[in-house]
Amino acid sequence: MPQKKKTKPNAKVAKTAKRQKSSRWGRIAFALLVVMTVIALGFFLVLREEGQQSVAENAVGTVFQPVENALSTVTRGIRGIINGARDYWTISENYQVAQQENMKLRMQLEALEEAQQENKRLNELLDAKTLYSSSDPVFARVIGRDPGVWFETFTIDRGTKDGVGINMAVITGDGLVGRILEVGLNYSKVMSVIDTRSSVACLIERTRDNGVMHGEIASDSVTDECNMYYLPKINDIIPGDVVLTSGMDGIFPKGLTVGTVKAVARQSDLSDQYIVVAPSVDFLHVEEVLVLREETEDEEGSHAVLHTPTPRPTAEPTPGTGEEEPEPTPDDPNEQTWTRPSAMPDTDEIPETESGAEPTPTPAPSIDPSGLKPEDIWTT
Repeated sequence: MPQKKKTKPNAKVAKTAKRQKSSRWGRIAFALLVVMTVIALGFFLVLREEGQQSVAENAVGTVFQPVENALSTVTRGIRGIINGARDYWTISENYQVAQQENMKLRMQLEALEEAQQENKRLNELLDAKTLYSSSDPVFARVIGRDPGVWFETFTIDRGTKDGVGINMAVITGDGLVGRILEVGLNYSKVMSVIDTRSSVACLIERTRDNGVMHGEIASDSVTDECNMYYLPKINDIIPGDVVLTSGMDGIFPKGLTVGTVKAVARQSDLSDQYIVVAPSVDFLHVEEVLVLREETEDEEGSHAVLHTPTPRPTAEPTPGTGEEEPEPTPDDPNEQTWTRPSAMPDTDEIPETESGAEPTPTPAPSIDPSGLKPEDIWTT
């Protein structure tokens, strides 16, 4: 009987079986390595002394330390960027809030300073109002002024309805400002003492020397100084003396503070002598004033602004019967003194003349015209 021929296994199948066998041994070897590694780590961890690191720990730490440093650096950088952006927006918001609060506080501070300045001015006006209470002062605010740097002419919010009239004195807590120039129903125009049209009768408080102060202000003036004229040739006026109103002009009350003497010009000609007066009022800043509504009066109580002349006496007829009085007859033609005849008696009887006789007219006297005044010469 013929033998069967043996066939060789397929090469591909053999290769697959060999690979499976190698893979099995590889898995066994990896498992053993893992088990040995775990045992070794446990051995080193259990048997190492306290406070010392094992070789494995040192090796692992040495290997991963640069990586940890790099990761920590990157993490810190990212965290810094995120925190910086967040802080920037927070700081920006806080800065805007702080700016708004700063503006509010600054406005409040300015308002408080303005209120403090106004309170100071009003207190000074209140003191002046108390001091001149007999002059019936009324409070007024400045509502306008003419163009220019100085308050030469300005407008206040008081008029005829408030009892304000022309030539009434205007003052502040520092002293004399001027007088009312024009007046309307609810406003008035004030001409200050520094105006070139202004003249004020003044006196030196210490020496009692009288004079007249004129305004000398101009559009390009640097100071608001005034000049005082008509002073005595011999005087001892010195800078620093106080100048007051004398009341001689009949407009301003006596004793109002005008200013202080700044310089004395002593010229050889009396008409050229004058003193420079620095006003006590700041004519760069005038905001509130007092108007003295009481007119200036002299010592006897009569108004000194306008004096009414005493009328001439007129001769009144002597009471009688209503008939015309006879012309005066001179006793002596050479005398200029005449005697008025006595009045006729108050009676109803009329003297009778002789019947048929006509009254003889009294002859005109013969008078030498050279010895009499023209109004004393009689004519027939």
